[in-house]
Amino acid sequence: MSNHNILCVDLDGTLLKGDISRHALYEFLKRKPWAFFNILRLALKGSLAVKKELSKNVLLPPGPYIWNRYAIDYIQKMKAQGFYVYLATGAPQRYAEQLIDKLPFTFDGCFGSTDCNLVGQNKALFLKNKFGSFTYMGNSWQDRFVFEVADKIIAITTSSSLITWIQKQNKPYEIFPFICTLHH
Repeated sequence: MSNHNILCVDLDGTLLKGDISRHALYEFLKRKPWAFFNILRLALKGSLAVKKELSKNVLLPPGPYIWNRYAIDYIQKMKAQGFYVYLATGAPQRYAEQLIDKLPFTFDGCFGSTDCNLVGQNKALFLKNKFGSFTYMGNSWQDRFVFEVADKIIAITTSSSLITWIQKQNKPYEIFPFICTLHH
């Protein structure tokens, strides 16, 4: 497998509208409002501690979810061209695995937060060590760390400041808005 044929895709805000961990937190506190102070205590240890607690106590609802139609089409096109596609998300691994089963294609691998919070610099270091060279599809300022180490940037954003930053990078890029589709 050539590492130049690797596409890594972010979940929250890129492939899926919203943030699945925030959704789980909302569901958890809706069912157990008295657990608010426990969540605050865990938050002092970092967001990974909160994500671990949520993934142990909250099952994801069956949907429907709002997916990015463009991202789905792009991933299917890349797979047809022989790319290996991996989900790389800060969401808990358990949630990522549950969500990818709802998509009309198969990922070649799925990396979520388990032992470290797989966002920002942590995600950049992980993916660079894992693949060396790769294309990255992301949407946020936190993703700029991954964009810096990726060979090509696929950005799902309308943020003018992020677009300006991406355009200043010395690498190929494509920029697209989030195009919604409802998918179960």
